[in-house]
Amino acid sequence: MIPPAVSALQNLFVASWQAQISFTQPIEILKINLMKKIPIGIRSCLLGENVRFDGGHKRDSYITGTLGQYFEFHPFCPEMGIGLGTPRRLSIWKK
Repeated sequence: MIPPAVSALQNLFVASWQAQISFTQPIEILKINLMKKIPIGIRSCLLGENVRFDGGHKRDSYITGTLGQYFEFHPFCPEMGIGLGTPRRLSIWKK
């Protein structure tokens, strides 16, 4: 999979070549686009916050390391948002 920044660079290079404009203008546009990360909501426990039922977390290094290069994380915890504390009793759903 081609990272969005590389794809953007390819598109800018082709556009500048076709329009025969100076190459410095697309580079400046690319610098601005590279600095912007895509905002995304994510569960707090995946970022390492101790908000799970057992007082722990489920930090994922792929999310924080690799995906963190491309995304701006906005953490949330629905359980904490409705007032459930931590640690809390495990909820078991039965039919």
